[in-house]
Amino acid sequence: DNSCFLGSSTLLLAQVVGAWRRGRFVAALQTFAVLHDHFLTAAHPGFFLHSAWPLGDQDVRFWKDRLLYQIRRFRQIVGRTLDQGQKAFDEVPDAVE
Repeated sequence: DNSCFLGSSTLLLAQVVGAWRRGRFVAALQTFAVLHDHFLTAAHPGFFLHSAWPLGDQDVRFWKDRLLYQIRRFRQIVGRTLDQGQKAFDEVPDAVE
């Protein structure tokens, strides 16, 4: 297999960030799950310490917690404002941004 572990992981991380910034929270969570489950949990511990990977173990845990929190928050907002249509989301603050 000629794939680059660091390159593949970085591409997935960029997709997570891009989806998040576009408000595609479920896509961000799904991509992060692939990144986490298929790459980061299988990485040698030295990967985090001795490569150009921009995140450490604590950072990965923070992202996971933040993504899951925001997904739950988004679902709550949808449940409370479903009857208002699109205008319900015009003024939703985002603590991450």
